[in-house]
Amino acid sequence: MTGASSDSRLNSDGEAARLEVVEQYRKLRIEQDQGLSELVGLAAQVCDAPMALITLVGEERQWFKASFGTFMEETAREASFCVHTLTCNRLLIVPDTRQDPRFAENPLVVGEPHIVFYAGMPLIDSNGVHLGALCVVDYKSRDLTTTQREALRSLGQYAMTQLEIRYELGRLERRLTASEAGDGDGSGSRDNNEKRADSPTRHLSEALEREASTRLEVERKLRNERDFSDQLINSLPGIFYLLDKHGRMVRWNRAAELATGRSGNELCGRPATDFFAPEEQMRIKASLFEGLDEGYTYVEAELRHRDGSSCPYYFGSRRVQHDGKDYIAGLGIDISARRAIEDRLRLWERAIEASVDAIVITEHGGGDNVIVDVNPAFERITGYTREEVLGRDPRFLQGTNDKQVELEHIRHALRDLSEGVAVIRNYRKDGKPFWNSMKVAPVRDAHGTVTHFVGIISDITASRYYQEQLEYRSNHDVLTGLANRNLLRDRLWQAIAYAQRYGGSVTTVLIDLDHFKLINESLGHQVGDQLLLDLSKRLKALLGEGDTLARPGGDEFMLVRYEPSEKVNISLLRDMLTEVSKPIQLADRELILTCSLGVSVYPQDGEDPDTLLRNADAAMYQAKEAGRNNIRVFKSEMNAQVTERLNLQTRLRRAVDQGDFELVYQPQIDLLTGSVVGLEALLRWRLETGEWVPPDAFIPIAEETGLIVPIGEWVLINACQQNYHWQRAGFPAVPVGVNLSARQFSDPELLDRVRRVLSQTGLDGSMLEVELTESAFMHNVEEGINTLNALKELGARLAVDDFGTGYSNLSYLKRFPVDLLKIDQSFVRDITTDPGDAAITQAVISLGHSLNLKVIAEGVETLEQHEFLRKHACDQLQGYYFSPPLLARDVPAVIRQQGWA
Repeated sequence: MTGASSDSRLNSDGEAARLEVVEQYRKLRIEQDQGLSELVGLAAQVCDAPMALITLVGEERQWFKASFGTFMEETAREASFCVHTLTCNRLLIVPDTRQDPRFAENPLVVGEPHIVFYAGMPLIDSNGVHLGALCVVDYKSRDLTTTQREALRSLGQYAMTQLEIRYELGRLERRLTASEAGDGDGSGSRDNNEKRADSPTRHLSEALEREASTRLEVERKLRNERDFSDQLINSLPGIFYLLDKHGRMVRWNRAAELATGRSGNELCGRPATDFFAPEEQMRIKASLFEGLDEGYTYVEAELRHRDGSSCPYYFGSRRVQHDGKDYIAGLGIDISARRAIEDRLRLWERAIEASVDAIVITEHGGGDNVIVDVNPAFERITGYTREEVLGRDPRFLQGTNDKQVELEHIRHALRDLSEGVAVIRNYRKDGKPFWNSMKVAPVRDAHGTVTHFVGIISDITASRYYQEQLEYRSNHDVLTGLANRNLLRDRLWQAIAYAQRYGGSVTTVLIDLDHFKLINESLGHQVGDQLLLDLSKRLKALLGEGDTLARPGGDEFMLVRYEPSEKVNISLLRDMLTEVSKPIQLADRELILTCSLGVSVYPQDGEDPDTLLRNADAAMYQAKEAGRNNIRVFKSEMNAQVTERLNLQTRLRRAVDQGDFELVYQPQIDLLTGSVVGLEALLRWRLETGEWVPPDAFIPIAEETGLIVPIGEWVLINACQQNYHWQRAGFPAVPVGVNLSARQFSDPELLDRVRRVLSQTGLDGSMLEVELTESAFMHNVEEGINTLNALKELGARLAVDDFGTGYSNLSYLKRFPVDLLKIDQSFVRDITTDPGDAAITQAVISLGHSLNLKVIAEGVETLEQHEFLRKHACDQLQGYYFSPPLLARDVPAVIRQQGWA
């Protein structure tokens, strides 16, 4: 084969002897030898090469004694690749001649036929003489597989054996010719004449002996050739087959028997199509005839075993001739492993295409990583098409935001050729940012060299936003956007740390809205939420940038403020009271609120958030007890009061569970007849010690904690039971009044509960009077009217309690089906001394009568009050002037004694 420009003429003393042997082999007329032609064709097929040659290297030239894929017959020795093969005793492989300095400038590399790949096996005869090579060439950079290398080595040895056999036959022919020429010579001396006398016999004998010896040697070599041929085809990497022109098996190797599960006798003469599925046989037959017509053919098919199993094979066949007959010689390679790889590659390709994550493949080299492929998810996530990003560095996705700390993890991986993971922010084609979790990993070739990087981009924008929202919500109040209790504690710690370092103090203020629960329950949560939102804006407008306003929950706000001195900014706190008390217009209502402020100061009132918050809470309760709309700064004695309140709350819960309550009843007297017209049930709580707890001490706690609901139900049941017992005992048929809280009134199960209690106790509905404050049914007027009408249908009387102290709305009042207005005792108390209270009382009486409602005054304690109310035609009176609240067992006797029956 042609190749290098210089070979140094091997610089060996044996070169002349080698050239003599080469010249003898060159004179052999074997260029048209069919056996050698088939051999080089087989070499090309096994090595999947377009050209194969048997070369002899002479002094000035090299000759091609057999060739496949070229019409050249010789080349100059100076351009011979095979010269390099002569200098070694092993297979020589040149994967890329363009990268090899020995061949890069060779005219057959830089010009036609542009040889790129070369592999040559030296031809060494039995005397150790290097004659030439069996070689294959290709026009692309490549390598041989292990099986191809072994096959080429075997074919090289086989080619040398073929050449030697032909060389020996030539020598035999020359000897016989020389012997015949000697027998015809008639000149010589006497001795010669004597020798000539017996020369025919002797020469013939010698010739026959030489011929017999030579023929035995040739037969031995032919047997060896046959054995070697068998070894060769059995060593081939797959099934070898030789078919006649009808497609019948002529010769095969052991691999064919194993693959089909049949013996040699079963294979001999059998059509090759028999070893394929019926539906495949026509295709296989057509492929075989195509090989006969075109000279070669390739096909993939499932070869069937005797046991019914099948295996995919790749069959490459070529037309060959022997003794003037056409045959098909071929090789079948098991491609089940390749099919498995292809299936896996298809699976991976589909997985990559269907992946929700973006996948980017970059080529690594020269310090750059340019994109060579992306999957559809990349296009969907980034908005860029594949064509728009090919050849670009992925860093363009970072935009100008290339200072992200997490990017260093990716850069480190690219520098160290390792894996890296980072969460970074990239930008879509439309400029919108998106968060992604990126992982990069190197791809190495067979030599361990990093050739590519694979990047996996998971779009975590939604989860990141959700995480940010969770983080925000974990630190902020959803309604107002203010700091919540969690963030409040953190800010309080920061303020304490700042004060410790730079001096000064930290003011903690608890802002509790007075009567907010009443508004929330009566007017509805929507109104309450809007109220909180407006107040948060008002309060925040009073504060500085370094102040923290928080809403830890419910109707409370908290302020954390650093002060350079240890003085509380009372002026700011008063401004807060003023701002909260300003009227708030919500829909058609104008609401006025107040608040109570409790203040604690670091370091004197505590050195940690828990202590400061607890002490601010204690101070706030003191502000409420002082009449609300007040400011109280914490004092140490307040802790005892807070502790007492907490103890009371705990005991109240226990009292609800154990039923430690009692009802007392206060008579209601008709002013004209002087008879009892009703009894109001009032709740009392007796401690284990026998001490009574006044209602104003525990009712607010019950309302704050929600215990008012089970307590109210207990009152309803027991009051109805008691009135029923009085009716059965002959007591005057008067209704018993039961107070319902706003929370009870808004309970959707209220009507069912009242029906059930009346049914269980047997009390007629007309003997029940339901007392409600105005605010209880003002939050949803239409729903309130429906509930009141339903109670009226049960027979109950309806009374508006504490009329004039709440949110009176006359346009609504006339629509409510109420029977009675109750004047609050706060107006009655100073009715004879306060003109304002007197005027309000007269107005309520007049209003009630104009609406055909009865009017009752609570808290009547003196004769003067009695006379004032009688003079202004109040219908009914209730108070200590007539009777204190009575135990149930005392009610009948008192009524009889007073003559109220």
